Amino acid sequence: MSYPQLEPLRKFRFPEELTLDGKTREFMLGGIVLINEKIWLVRDDGYFRHYLFDAHKFEFIAEIALAGFEPKAGSLGEIASSICDIDCRDGKLIFTHYELAGDGEQTREINRFLRRTPQR
Repeated sequence: MSYPQLEPLRKFRFPEELTLDGKTREFMLGGIVLINEKIWLVRDDGYFRHYLFDAHKFEFIAEIALAGFEPKAGSLGEIASSICDIDCRDGKLIFTHYELAGDGEQTREINRFLRRTPQR
């Protein structure tokens, strides 16, 4: 099977460190969800934090969080979110988090669905 030779339109390397709101954080690219052709939702797999990214300007806009799932300090002082995955299906943003289990119980995966408003 032969595949066409494609040339990249533009190259971008996500930073090893991300500076937003005057704070520098380690960054490990996890996933990208297209909100629309201009705005992407980018997940940092290092601490499960989430950022809006302007695909036209190729720059981060802001960090975002869901109410009730804001990033919190962990036992080692790291700031992390409990939202571990983001997806977009059928016009719905799907956020996944894990509910930690107690002794003898199984950890549960919980999906939360939010319908996004189409951008004009």
